[in-house]
Amino acid sequence: MSIRLWTAIVIATAFTLPSVPARAATNTELCANGSVAVLRVNSIKPASSRASFEQAVNEHMKWYRDHGFKENDMEIVDVLTFDRASQTSGIATSQVMTIHRNPPGADKTLALRDAAWQAYVAAYRASSSIVSENTVCMPKRK
Repeated sequence: MSIRLWTAIVIATAFTLPSVPARAATNTELCANGSVAVLRVNSIKPASSRASFEQAVNEHMKWYRDHGFKENDMEIVDVLTFDRASQTSGIATSQVMTIHRNPPGADKTLALRDAAWQAYVAAYRASSSIVSENTVCMPKRK
């Protein structure tokens, strides 16, 4: 068999072999020196209030605790505004941000979704809309 024919067979075989996809790294693996966090900016709906949004966050965290999740926490933080014309800063009244540290993944919570889960999701939907959501690696707290 000639070298060219042998090379063609090897190349053809390589393209027809099933490939094994590489396993994607988890967020925890990617963030080994910090903690995974989900940053969400929410717009408070005109017919709602920040207090209603805060109640949804409280229900959310209660759901986690009631279902045995103890390692995560969530902070509600103000979104700051800046008016270039007047050179003044303020606190946005129609937006709020949450920082959810160490959120359990859907693989751990999907089977646990119950009436209390549906209630806190409904409370979020009634009070706000997600403007942006990013998963980040936060530095470890000192």
